[in-house]
Amino acid sequence: MLRFQTVPSSSNAQKRVVLIHGIMGSSRNLISFAKLLTRKFPQWQVILPDLRHHGDSGYFEGPNEISACAQDVFELIQSLNTQIDI
Repeated sequence: MLRFQTVPSSSNAQKRVVLIHGIMGSSRNLISFAKLLTRKFPQWQVILPDLRHHGDSGYFEGPNEISACAQDVFELIQSLNTQIDI
């Protein structure tokens, strides 16, 4: 399972947004931007996953292709049992 961080704007955030870092990054690269978004849009909660082999997510069995990364994010969203709005 992917590791992730959330940046809530308020305790009653109504919308969930997922931001995904670039190929050489991690969720930490997007924290400042996520905080900016939640200040601008207080109804949003931002979810920041670390893709496989990045940040805190660690090792995953291959193949390590973009389709596998997409599947990881899909499974993370399912495990959170929430709707993603953006």
